[in-house]
Amino acid sequence: MNLPDAKMKEEAWEFVAPPCPYFGTCGGCQLQHVSYASQLKWKHQRLVECLAGIVEPSLVETPIASPQIWNYRRRIQIHATPQGQPGFYGSGSAKVIPVSECKIAHEAINESLNEVEQRFHEIMERRQHSSRLGFELTVFPGTPVEIQALSEDRYFLQSNPGANELLHEHLQRHFLALAPKRVLELFAGAGNFTLGLSQGAMEWTAVESDPSAVAKGKELSLNLKKPVRWVEEKAHRYLKNRKGGGFDLVLLDPPRSGAKLCMPSLVKMQVPMVLYLSCAPEALATDLKILKNGGYQVTKVQAFDFFPHTTHLETLVLLRQVGPGTI
Repeated sequence: MNLPDAKMKEEAWEFVAPPCPYFGTCGGCQLQHVSYASQLKWKHQRLVECLAGIVEPSLVETPIASPQIWNYRRRIQIHATPQGQPGFYGSGSAKVIPVSECKIAHEAINESLNEVEQRFHEIMERRQHSSRLGFELTVFPGTPVEIQALSEDRYFLQSNPGANELLHEHLQRHFLALAPKRVLELFAGAGNFTLGLSQGAMEWTAVESDPSAVAKGKELSLNLKKPVRWVEEKAHRYLKNRKGGGFDLVLLDPPRSGAKLCMPSLVKMQVPMVLYLSCAPEALATDLKILKNGGYQVTKVQAFDFFPHTTHLETLVLLRQVGPGTI
């Protein structure tokens, strides 16, 4: 297994024996062959390199480690082999590699793989083929594992609850220090941040394009008596057509492709503070460059390792408006 592409000397890596027998063929993990400490060093260096010329390296903190590095995922997608076995796509391949367990999946998910295989066989007996056959398995506290067909409507869910809790604590400290009164949340999902951060007299507008996520967010807001205004709309369209007063803070958590379409309108809004959570350093760099040219200054960068043994990284950036700029 080759090392990921990064300017980190090979002697700086601490190599270990990967515990998963599928490592190297399964495409799920890329870093099981190096120690967790080495993984965090590599992710930090990769983030610094991606943000070079945009953010001072001294502002990029070392990633906060996941509380669990094995069996941490509460949601996975599983696919069927032609023989109906559960598995994952191979590394750089559309071929499904059969597995009997996943080292990073929640124990309850692994215990459900026999049931998944049984369902695959039942469907294949009716269909006579396994093309595009798959399920998404999700663990919710106190309930059996939810098994949904990939064709069903599903809203986004952070798959590492322990790391998500650390991120929430970090965001809560930011909100206490910044004390915003009017918050705009873009790419709000079903309320992962909305429900925990909206407090008291705070005016909170949550924008999300997925109807199932908005419906769930409204339901949870009502149950928790959170006075959140939900808007079902694409983030960039909402910003472009927005009417009304200004916001003190914008919180955004875009998909892997980033939020480039939102950037021109966001700069024009001249919001005093922006909290940007990214799952893709390259897309983050593109968007931060636009915000920097638009008069914003990065004051803090903190990464969170939501996905140990993979190359993925979540990064939270705090920006403040320091002057006028150009788009």
